[in-house]
Amino acid sequence: MDGRRTYTRSEIDRVRLVIGSQLEAYRELTRAVRAADVGDVQPSLAEFEHLLFNTLALALDRPFVHRVRTGTGAGPSPLDELEVICDSLLRDGVLRPGLPGYSPGSSITGLPEGEHIRLSAEQFERLAEAVFAELEERFAEEGPAGPPSS
Repeated sequence: MDGRRTYTRSEIDRVRLVIGSQLEAYRELTRAVRAADVGDVQPSLAEFEHLLFNTLALALDRPFVHRVRTGTGAGPSPLDELEVICDSLLRDGVLRPGLPGYSPGSSITGLPEGEHIRLSAEQFERLAEAVFAELEERFAEEGPAGPPSS
């Protein structure tokens, strides 16, 4: 597939809705587990959190994976950070260097290079919000999706 220079607002909003419903389902689950007071399930819930949000990072990236990379601009951006996280997750789960100018202190997630990726709900939510903002700013169009670029 050729690269995409634009996405319709409805395409972006559809993914935002899916990701938002997953976040809300996670919040409801954690509230229910804590309210049930069923022993020490916190370690299991914490492990589930990392598995879920690592997987949601892949789900967030996939609908926009064919974007034209020159459209993301210069320097690290939320889409660049998401791409490096996803590439690393698909390899061995260790955050690989590869994003010029990346540093945990200035990144959205604060993930250190060379360590296993274990996204929290808060890290993922910050990243998703920043990714959607960048998509709206750089790739959104009002009408139907534009033709693929060649």
